[in-house]
Formats: sequence, structure tokens, C-alpha cells
Amino acid sequence: AALNDKASGRHIVSAHVMSILEMATILKTHFPNKLLIPRLTLPKSLAYLLGPFFGLSWQYINKNIGISFGLDHSYSIKDLGISYRPISETLVEHIKQLEEVKLI
Repeated sequence: AALNDKASGRHIVSAHVMSILEMATILKTHFPNKLLIPRLTLPKSLAYLLGPFFGLSWQYINKNIGISFGLDHSYSIKDLGISYRPISETLVEHIKQLEEVKLI
């Protein structure tokens, strides 16, 4: 938007909203047995029990854990002419880059 003189207003520039488990599923298919990737969703009741040990209040857990939301990025496509890449490509490239710089 900063480089487009015709851009106007505010834009959501996120192609997809997904959970950590959805990301993990994508990464497991591309990096089987290579990364320690979660396989299950932590039940909210267990989050209530363990959360305080990790600095999470019950109020935070109640308002954030298991709550999904959606984003509408159609305005960014129309106004900015953005075309979004598949999220699986982006995730796989991030992991490969982290491997190249020896962070994982």
C-alpha cells in the first residue's frame, strides 16, 4: 500500500487465518520425522490447569484459547492488486530458511 499511489484506506494483508494445529499438519506432510510438531489440540480444560504455570491467566485463556476468527482480504486484492500465495508454500519456505541459517 505504501508503494501504490492509488491505494486508499486500510487493508488486511493476510491471505489465510489458521490454527497452530493446521500449520502443524501442513509442516508434517513436508517435514515428516524432521521437526517436533504438535499432533493434538490441548483441551481448554487442560489449558486452564497448566496455563497459570506459563503466565496465562484464566481470563486470558477464556478469551483467547479456542476462539477462531476470520479476515476479509478482498479489499486488498481489489485496491492493491495483491495476489496471495498458498500458505503451504510460505510455511515450507520459512522452515527451509530457518534450516539454512541453522536456527533449527
